[in-house]
Amino acid sequence: MSLTDGPAVTVIDPHAGPVLPAAVRPRWGATERTVALVAAVVLLAGLVSAGHLRTGTADGGLSATSRGSKAQLGRPSALVLDLVVTGPPVEVRLVRPDRGWVLVDRAPTVVGAATDVVVSHTVVCDRPVPPPSRLQLVTIDGRRLGVPVHVAKGDLFRSTCDPWQGAQAMRLVTSSLTRAARTRVQLGLVDVSTRPLTLDQVRYGGFAFAADLPVRLAGRDSRGPLDLDRLTVTDLTLVTTVQECGAARRALDAATANGTPDRLPATVDGAPADLEVRGLEAYLELQWRATCVR
Repeated sequence: MSLTDGPAVTVIDPHAGPVLPAAVRPRWGATERTVALVAAVVLLAGLVSAGHLRTGTADGGLSATSRGSKAQLGRPSALVLDLVVTGPPVEVRLVRPDRGWVLVDRAPTVVGAATDVVVSHTVVCDRPVPPPSRLQLVTIDGRRLGVPVHVAKGDLFRSTCDPWQGAQAMRLVTSSLTRAARTRVQLGLVDVSTRPLTLDQVRYGGFAFAADLPVRLAGRDSRGPLDLDRLTVTDLTLVTTVQECGAARRALDAATANGTPDRLPATVDGAPADLEVRGLEAYLELQWRATCVR
């Protein structure tokens, strides 16, 4: 038996669908490309902003700049920076500087639009005291903002351990005056720096001061904060007489005209210094009248 070719048979799968040609991807026009690019940029900006809000580094358009610095002698003494915050006003319930600085007085309820913020740091010698770099804010609605602080070069402290040096470091903490045949001026002096100082002389035109000068003032202990109550006080007694009536009269009149009646000029380590002795002019005036008026 032989096999012969039979008729052609076509098999049809009832579950199969028609085979379609591959779809051709249409090209975007210029308008579609622009819209897509803008959408991508907006999305990226939103993601970055959200990340900043979560980490507290968004500044809300605010910035802080220093506009002055000073050191305040006290119990304890402090370094003080005056800051001004500019930008869109925002209501806040917390303002906190970094790097160990603290607010002076109460925190403002609104910052921005040239808001004054004063911060301070105790005077210490055991570690560096860098200026604040950021103000951490918490807004009324709970947002956290990190406002950058820019401190001008002129507002940086020459020393955060010894903000007063040389003649500026000698300070008068007590004084008393006694009127008798000769005026007796008793002074209590301290050295607010960590280095010893020498008071060489005191002077006032036309007057002479009998005193055990020069006198050496011990520097403070650098192992703790600068506190007036912890400083060693050096007592000095000056016995005053009129040396030349005309010169004394001119010195008293000049002090009154200059608005410095109680200033006692001095020399510390060879440099000029001033001591403010309350009531000095009144006592010297009495001494002058008792000596020079006949």
